[in-house]
Amino acid sequence: MIRRVLVIAATLFALAAPAAGAYSHFGEQVGTQVLTQHWPTSLLPINLSVDGGPTNLVGEIITATSQWNAVTTARAPWGAATLAATDFDKNNLGTAWGDLSGDGRHEVVVDEDGSIITALGLAPASVNGMGITGGALHAGELEINDMYLLINGSRTNFDRQATEVHELGHTLGIAHSSLGFVTGQDGALAPPTDPQVPTMFPYSISTTDRRTLEADDRAALSELYPAANGSFTTTLGTITGTVTRCGSGDPVLGADVRAIKVDDPAVQLTRITGFDGHTDGSYTINGVPPGEYFVVVEPLGGDDDYLERLPIFTRVDTDFSQEFLNATEGDCAQDTDPDVKDSVQVGASGIKVADFEVEGASLALVIDVTGSMGPELTGLKIGLDAMISGLEATASNFPRTAIVTFDDASQLRIVSRDPDKLRDVINNLTTHSTADCPEGSNRALMTAGRQLGAGGVAVLVTDADSHRTGPRREAVESFYRSKGARLNTMLSGSCPPEQNPPRSRPRSARLATGTSPDEPRPEQTLGVENAVRTFAEESLVTGGLFSFQPAIKSGTADAQTRYADTLANLGISAMRPAVALVNPSTAPQGTTLEVELTGSGTGFRAGSTVAAGSGVTATVVRVLSPTRLAVRLTVAPGAGPGFRDVSVSTNRGDGTIEVANGIGALQVVGAPAGPTVLAVTPSTGAAGTTEDVTISGGATHFAAASVAALGPGVTVNHLTVTSPTSAVANVTIAPGAAIGFRDVTVQTGGETAGETVPGPFLVIAATPAVARLTRAAPAAG
Repeated sequence: MIRRVLVIAATLFALAAPAAGAYSHFGEQVGTQVLTQHWPTSLLPINLSVDGGPTNLVGEIITATSQWNAVTTARAPWGAATLAATDFDKNNLGTAWGDLSGDGRHEVVVDEDGSIITALGLAPASVNGMGITGGALHAGELEINDMYLLINGSRTNFDRQATEVHELGHTLGIAHSSLGFVTGQDGALAPPTDPQVPTMFPYSISTTDRRTLEADDRAALSELYPAANGSFTTTLGTITGTVTRCGSGDPVLGADVRAIKVDDPAVQLTRITGFDGHTDGSYTINGVPPGEYFVVVEPLGGDDDYLERLPIFTRVDTDFSQEFLNATEGDCAQDTDPDVKDSVQVGASGIKVADFEVEGASLALVIDVTGSMGPELTGLKIGLDAMISGLEATASNFPRTAIVTFDDASQLRIVSRDPDKLRDVINNLTTHSTADCPEGSNRALMTAGRQLGAGGVAVLVTDADSHRTGPRREAVESFYRSKGARLNTMLSGSCPPEQNPPRSRPRSARLATGTSPDEPRPEQTLGVENAVRTFAEESLVTGGLFSFQPAIKSGTADAQTRYADTLANLGISAMRPAVALVNPSTAPQGTTLEVELTGSGTGFRAGSTVAAGSGVTATVVRVLSPTRLAVRLTVAPGAGPGFRDVSVSTNRGDGTIEVANGIGALQVVGAPAGPTVLAVTPSTGAAGTTEDVTISGGATHFAAASVAALGPGVTVNHLTVTSPTSAVANVTIAPGAAIGFRDVTVQTGGETAGETVPGPFLVIAATPAVARLTRAAPAAG
């Protein structure tokens, strides 16, 4: 991106604020107007003085300028490029070159040793080049009257010709284009490929694709400098319209609208709603070559590295689903499939109206379909079918639901309110093998997150680590929290270390905030990380739920039932008050244990009562929060074995009773064969905290001399025994304790009580002590 300097009222200052995004032009809001930067036509064509140092770029610059001069619907902006007699370097900056006061000299500079780029506070190892302009506010116009182009001559591992074309575009007042936002993004509808992205794509790419102008580049130039013969408006068409919300008709701003030529997808153009300062959700794409087009609207969210480089002069709404324009656009109840599209015909000088009505999904099911999920597949289908049935029975308006499946990549299968259509997709799911264990789960979560509306919930079902080249935890957490969305995770495994080896090369360093030269996209990826670490934190940080169910791999009927019921509860509780989890979910006959009951959307309070069927007495011990209860279960020796629905009744105080149910949330099993740790409540503890946890045992003989251990990084300060089967441990979790499950044991003389389930104590990341700023717009000023 260009670093712009304008002279306003004879005062120099940096225009770092995002510009008006007109596919895109640099600009500023002056009063109620959004003004775009441009050269006065009286200063065109612009002659260039090319660095007379060791590297001769004259030939390359002539080739680069010819790309812009060849646009027939625009004035030719560039004149001659001649070799200067001077070697432009750091020492003669501001004298021989780089004076931006409008001196009539426009230089191309080669930084032979990286010293100029270093002096500007940037990194020569990653900066390819940058274009700088100067100008003034004159007669109500932001007029550019000076420029220079800086090219990094200290490295050769980039396409210098593409950088020259790109940065010359910046010095003309053309900013980065939003076309290409979905390049490399999983689940996008008709994503552009590298050869289809415009020259003004924000990041350099490894090919030579940015050397030539695309339709989006040509439109950007022609709108700033239309040809004198008027061909821009007489030979090219326009697509215009609004993006509004279903039902309310409220405008959606910062939405990217992309036109794709049906017979030649390389022809694509975009505009962002609100690009011109209007707040009615409108957009206008000029410069559209005649032909038939598909039009798609997509939320710009979940990729801060990209978004920060776009010239967006508006708020950015991301709480809607990506979709194509189609004939049912005016009927949101019928417009349920984002892939259904109808084309529009654009003629020369014609104007085509394409209005969108959009809404976000309330629920997203994110499903791993790799071969290792074979044992889960049946339980998954049963659980999701039960979830759909449960929501049908209790919701007058079935939630708009997205289904995203993934292996290394992700695919948006459907966005619909129709339960039968959702069942069809689920029932037809099959698994297939991939080359390695890590899967594209975090990528899929970003795909799903882009479909969710404000306050939506994603349910992730997987048995593997997230791929090390995928998005970081922080990116997922930040995106979900930015729209108040939550993540519920059903995890049933992780990758063995040999299938998720450490990366062989280090991550690239990020450039300092505020720098915006042409550079490779910064590499910000997850790296090697265990699935429990990744998804427990993402779920809990976003306010969601996390369940670890590795027993499904055993293939037993009980494990499959527990898996299906838990998944159904995670889905139902995302949409209405329900019991989502009971931890642990098994209660042996003839025991008393304290469990943690977790609801969602509930209002638990003092006086809430719990029922778990015949032979099980449930007493609320503590109300931990409106969604969490510590409950003492006493299971009679003769209690019938099997799965029990669990319900919590809460008097709201307004004459109504809230009843939250959990399908098969508790299983009564046979009495323990020997001393066993049955439960730890609470079942999670944050690194860096000290708290009391209750340890429940079966067939144990806890006594004053008992000693408890909760694994590495967890110190038991003291243990208070309250009965032969119950004790309270005061524990301190070290700030640097590894995130993950801990085995729990209690030693009483020669008696050792261990457990038969994972953990059962989970060390989680510390909750941020203060609120975190996840995004600011505009990003500079």
